[in-house]
Amino acid sequence: AAFAHVQRALQLRAAGDRESCQIEAEQALRILDRAIAIARQYGCKRLEAFCVQTMGEAYQAMARPEAALGLADEFLALARASDDRWIEAYGLACQGIALLWRGDFQEARQMLNALANRADRPQRRSRASTKTSIAGAAEAFHLYRQARSQRARTLNALLIPLNDDYTIPLRR
Repeated sequence: AAFAHVQRALQLRAAGDRESCQIEAEQALRILDRAIAIARQYGCKRLEAFCVQTMGEAYQAMARPEAALGLADEFLALARASDDRWIEAYGLACQGIALLWRGDFQEARQMLNALANRADRPQRRSRASTKTSIAGAAEAFHLYRQARSQRARTLNALLIPLNDDYTIPLRR
């Protein structure tokens, strides 16, 4: 539910409706605060990390990047504490930090596939009805292109070394 509120807030911000955007983002933050409390109660670091990441998106929708940046550091700390390197890599890639892979080639492929799966997760639709007008179609196209751009930036953050002759010096 919180993710749908964040998506709606981002749509409202793109449409220029800052007041409604603020309301949607605040609703998402209230839901996420409760979810984080539950995750902490049961010691689920992975769920807590996802909630913190979504909170960062809510603060971005509210045009509060300083709060979002603070949550990005918290997200990375939680991802490291959960010992889930896939979540940590995704968080770093979303922040624009490139990852130079030095392991073997097969694991690099697995990491790229994991990043792609995380970027391609289906977006939940908000309960608000979608418009079938030209403006609704234009907004849907804009959101689709924005999501594809974010996916490309995230996947391009995984780097592998190349030799002078363009061979890959990784094992296997």
